[in-house]
Amino acid sequence: MELASSRTRQNNDHPECLDCMNGLARVLHEQGKYGEAETLLRKVLKTRLAKMGEDTSTYETMRRLAATVLAQGQSLEAEKLYRQAVQGLNGMLGNGHADTLVCQRGLASVLHRNGKLEEAEIAYKRCYSGFKTRLGLRHSRTIAALEGLAAVIRDAGKLEDAELLYERLSSILLSVYGENSPELLSAVGHHASILRDQGKLAEAEDLYRHVLNGIIQLYGEEDMLTLSCRNKLAAVLQQQGKFAESSLLFRATSDSLIKQLGVEHPETRKVLLALAIVLKEVNPVEASLLFQSLSPTQPKRSRPSSSRTYGKPVRPSSSSGHGAKTPLDMSASFRRHVTA
Repeated sequence: MELASSRTRQNNDHPECLDCMNGLARVLHEQGKYGEAETLLRKVLKTRLAKMGEDTSTYETMRRLAATVLAQGQSLEAEKLYRQAVQGLNGMLGNGHADTLVCQRGLASVLHRNGKLEEAEIAYKRCYSGFKTRLGLRHSRTIAALEGLAAVIRDAGKLEDAELLYERLSSILLSVYGENSPELLSAVGHHASILRDQGKLAEAEDLYRHVLNGIIQLYGEEDMLTLSCRNKLAAVLQQQGKFAESSLLFRATSDSLIKQLGVEHPETRKVLLALAIVLKEVNPVEASLLFQSLSPTQPKRSRPSSSRTYGKPVRPSSSSGHGAKTPLDMSASFRRHVTA
């Protein structure tokens, strides 16, 4: 209504009308209507460039457009827009201004997504340092920048440095959000994975247990985050030769996945296979039966029967099957996204 009223009073290129269009685009973005938001933002950006040139409002619109096209998977165009906006804001406001830092974080995120890890690391360090100076360590923007930096360092294979960053992040998140907050559990889960990748299995086990208990309290026994973390803990126990407990955890995860996704789902199949491998060490007979049931060529008439029912032989699932896009990945649901 406000936009229509503004258009009635002013031309479409009037600043007041453009501000209303920007506001509507933000609402559309938040509602997940990215295509409509993109159309509006492109109109606003084109008009601002033609009528007002490159000013701070133009670069802010450019940043919002970058976030919107990124949400639609257009990461290369988003990178181009973020670079232009960062360069412009840096020239007009300086590299320590809040608007420049927000845009810098968006650029760092898309560089990370595009696999440009060295540039992403530099960009995250700049915005982390800037936010820490302007806003302090406990501010959400500083925390998000530190989280992004830790993730880039981890993905670059600098595991010792990443471990230190996740320790620092976890300490800050504990003081800001509390012991069982999703934010802290996410950081501790990533820290555990880094310890695991360095062969520090006992330490990783302790952290995974802590995360699993916290996720169960927050989301219950059957949530996908719970299943993912339980699966990771089971794998770490397996690596340490703790096969009995590992098999119990893999079994609990597979039972839940069978109920939620079905026995033929790829994620169910992966966990059943992991269970079968562990069972070789504690119950070879059951392991053999499970391996047979997992065989895609196993004829139905010779399907093994045992005290435990594993369902019909698993065949490769089509991408259109029930839950086909459900990943057993703890990090996926915790991941932060750049928003407009």
